[in-house]
Amino acid sequence: MPKQSNHQIICEYYHWNLFQRDDVYYADGRLNHPNLGKHSLGTRDRYLAMSALRELDRKMAASRQGIHPRPDDNIREISIEQVWEQYLTHVARPDVLGGTGPRTQQRYRAVRAKHQVFCLEQSVQYWNDVDKKHVVAYGAYLHKEGYADGTVYLELTLIKQVVKWLIEEEKVLPESHRIRLALRRSEQSDTFCYSREQIRAMVELCHGDPKLLHWLADVIVGLATTGMRAGELASLRWSDVDLVSNIITLPDNRHSGRHQDAGAVRTTKGRRTRRLPIHARLRQVLETLAHRSDGRVFSGPDGGRFLPDSACRIFIRDVIEPLKVQFPTPTGEIGFESGRLHSFRHAFVSQSFLDGAGEGEIRTWVGHTNSRIVERYRHLSNEDARRKMDKIDFLGDAPAPTNDEIKSADSAEKQTSAGAEADVIPKKEQGEAAGPDVPDHR
Repeated sequence: MPKQSNHQIICEYYHWNLFQRDDVYYADGRLNHPNLGKHSLGTRDRYLAMSALRELDRKMAASRQGIHPRPDDNIREISIEQVWEQYLTHVARPDVLGGTGPRTQQRYRAVRAKHQVFCLEQSVQYWNDVDKKHVVAYGAYLHKEGYADGTVYLELTLIKQVVKWLIEEEKVLPESHRIRLALRRSEQSDTFCYSREQIRAMVELCHGDPKLLHWLADVIVGLATTGMRAGELASLRWSDVDLVSNIITLPDNRHSGRHQDAGAVRTTKGRRTRRLPIHARLRQVLETLAHRSDGRVFSGPDGGRFLPDSACRIFIRDVIEPLKVQFPTPTGEIGFESGRLHSFRHAFVSQSFLDGAGEGEIRTWVGHTNSRIVERYRHLSNEDARRKMDKIDFLGDAPAPTNDEIKSADSAEKQTSAGAEADVIPKKEQGEAAGPDVPDHR
């Protein structure tokens, strides 16, 4: 059979024409000086052929020019696809061995898909070629594609992590391949934070719509008064709720053999069981909810199971969209229409800070050990900031309050707080529970 068309390849030392004959790849080095002849690369696979060609190029340089092999000449070249497959298998190992959870594995698979596309576009075939320059170029590529800084940080960190794994655990790359690149992680969050007024309007809307049957109002109250993630609220069971002690327990029993045998493993993102007190508004809701046969506390449409993804779509369609006219979002800004179920978690942390809860308490409630992470959830509106600023006496010329004024102010604050407690979210008709006491800022 005639050979197929040539493709000129510029290797480290020589130029080669790469061609196929009977589907087998060959390298033609006769255009070099001296003439290097033609050589079969012994494979029909292009990736393997390119690897064999680079090895041939180095051997020819060593024999013709006396060039000594480099320390990494004997390193096995491993393809981008092969390493990703091996690494995803590695992170899916049992939790007791340090494996990751299903959602983390899902995110890693999404990173793999994008990175493989980038490597294909850049003609990068092997992890041996993934270096600092490659990571920087991939970061620029993601930024150009419109991905948020948090996504770019995650993906670049993961690629560095894969290279580290190849060096330290697989021993297939030398220490010289370690990627030393400092990445700057954003300490801010662009997730919108609902105000108390906005949450009150949401619950009123849900109560006034017969189609929602109040289930979404109950979910909103639950999210706003616990700071739980939507998935955590969906998995909440009546066995987690102690109305006598007024405590909710979110268990992490991933290492329990009995729960594994029963198929009842429960996990939290922080990998530890956490407890939080039940807010008065939430207690009112819990006392009105019927006990479902599956043991779960909150239900979805028509009494079915509460599924976060489905609930979020309904929430956007039936709550955010109708109310975005009442709470308009300024052009070019993140506003009410950008809010999602996760925004209630931000509202919970922010209101807890504003009402004087300690940082340690808040970290315990939301399940974070890192103060920096909790700080990302903290939002202060202009109104809150102005009120706090007005209380500060910078010049020392404000008259000191008398004892009577202090007592009067304390009494007024308690009355205001009690009034807000009773009026934040309207109670359901016929004596049903009121909604949550939630933040008044963004």
